[in-house]
Amino acid sequence: MHLPQHWLRDTLGAAYVVASTGLGFVGLGLLQPFVANDYLWAAFNDSMPVVTGLLNLELTVPTDDFDLFGATYLATDPSLGVQAAYGRKIMLQQWTQLDVPITALRIMNAADVSSLITIYCWADLERRWELAFTSQRQARCVETMSTNAAVYLEAVLRNVDLPGWLAMNRASFMVHIGQPIVDS
Repeated sequence: MHLPQHWLRDTLGAAYVVASTGLGFVGLGLLQPFVANDYLWAAFNDSMPVVTGLLNLELTVPTDDFDLFGATYLATDPSLGVQAAYGRKIMLQQWTQLDVPITALRIMNAADVSSLITIYCWADLERRWELAFTSQRQARCVETMSTNAAVYLEAVLRNVDLPGWLAMNRASFMVHIGQPIVDS
């Protein structure tokens, strides 16, 4: 009996495919306890609704009282998740206190200040030099944002490590903002 010349290669290739598939299923079986819940902790399913409920209690202002013993935590699909109003609560309650953003600016790395996602309206607090991209944007700045310190570049630069910031941004700042101000 004569076997084809590629018999060994074909057999090893088929064995490789079978072994890879089998090991894939074994790996999924090993990972299953860890991916069974949102926390990636094995055997954490029973207390997950309680922990999530308590976390949400601390993160949000609930519309009603939180009754630790009132919820059915043995249900297979309890209602979980962060309330949609959490971001708005943080913005309206915590970020309206000026000491919070000012402290954050003062301890921020000078390199990170340049990556603040802010569209500035004015270079100075007296509103002599406008920075908006379009006249429509500048009109919107005048109408709705003149009391927002975040749209004044001077307010930010007064609260950061200015020498450190200038060491990284002097050339760009002078070309785009500084020199036009000097020329005016």
